[in-house]
Amino acid sequence: MKILATADDSGSLKLLECFRGTDTSKQTATQPTSITIHCTESRSTKILQFIVFENKYIIATRLGGSICIYNLSDYELVNKFGGLTSDDKENFISLFQLEDLCYACTNNGQVIIIKPDVEEKQKEKYPIKIQLPGCSKGNVNCFKNDPYHEQVFGYGGKENDLKLVKLSTKSPEKIETLFKAKNVKNSKLDLRVPIHITKLDFVKPANEKDFNVITVTRYGQLRIYDSSKSRKPVASMKISEHSIISLLRVSNEEIVCSDDHTTIAKYSTVDGRLLGKFKGSVGSIQASCQLGKVIATGGLDRYVRVFDLDSRECIVKCYMTSHISGVLILEDDKNVQEEVEAAEREKRARTEDKEGDDNASEESEQESSDEEEMWARLETNKVVEKRKRRKLELKAFKK
Repeated sequence: MKILATADDSGSLKLLECFRGTDTSKQTATQPTSITIHCTESRSTKILQFIVFENKYIIATRLGGSICIYNLSDYELVNKFGGLTSDDKENFISLFQLEDLCYACTNNGQVIIIKPDVEEKQKEKYPIKIQLPGCSKGNVNCFKNDPYHEQVFGYGGKENDLKLVKLSTKSPEKIETLFKAKNVKNSKLDLRVPIHITKLDFVKPANEKDFNVITVTRYGQLRIYDSSKSRKPVASMKISEHSIISLLRVSNEEIVCSDDHTTIAKYSTVDGRLLGKFKGSVGSIQASCQLGKVIATGGLDRYVRVFDLDSRECIVKCYMTSHISGVLILEDDKNVQEEVEAAEREKRARTEDKEGDDNASEESEQESSDEEEMWARLETNKVVEKRKRRKLELKAFKK
């Protein structure tokens, strides 16, 4: 298994190579194959988000307003776009790939588009900058593309309710607003309910023209939107007493969320029911990712943990010596590990058989030597008996 995790203290990436069953908290358990450090800068320019682009590059956004492109093979810097933010308070909150482009968004609502494999004649075109409508300084917490509709994006944040827009790289100034959510009704005391979306994701709609969106909030709420029914959420459920800071949709009916305390758990999007917790964390989980049937987490307790999604069993636990704000599973070589373990079992069996044969031959030799010793004693006893009989015969003859 190969896992990349950010190291906030050194502004670097750490590559963890290990097998299932690795646990650095136990001396007798399996230990990591290796932990190597790459892309080092400083804490003041730490990595905020990173992705793997086309299995060729690592794209990373950094504190200070830069986007760096590294080779995946040797982690060498290929290109760097600097000075992309207006001030120190503007930071990147999102990064993802869409076709052959990379989209990054800041907390001020500025979308920056780059093309890692750009041709020489198109270099002047990138980066493309687009300002999202209805955004002010620091009121955007999430920005994500809709995988079921072309060039449709959703965003929201503090007092900035969910909006869906259509963007165009050919005409950056042309922004079409497709959906604008409304807040839930007032509380029982007739007080306005505050808005603070932290993460969002999309669900495949029944009708291609509609939009289905899941959001989580800083007030521990899970909200589900269906554009065909209402601008208000069709369901709003309180699933945590704390601020939810990460969201991972594992199916249309299940999500994995973590809060700013120690909880990371699986919930149902149908009724908000808690389906089970992933136990072991002693600090806030800052990042999570999924690959197949496993998820990896990292946070303030400096551990990378990998869990089985169905059983919620921790299958990897590794101390990384630094706070972790991003994690990504590159490979899950379960089949390779099973082959290695089978080969080790076969080798142990052959060794045990050989030791058994050696022990058997030693026992046989011991038995033969014991038999020889016994026959030697018998012969000695016969001689002694003969001597005794002769002495008795001589005494009888003399009398």
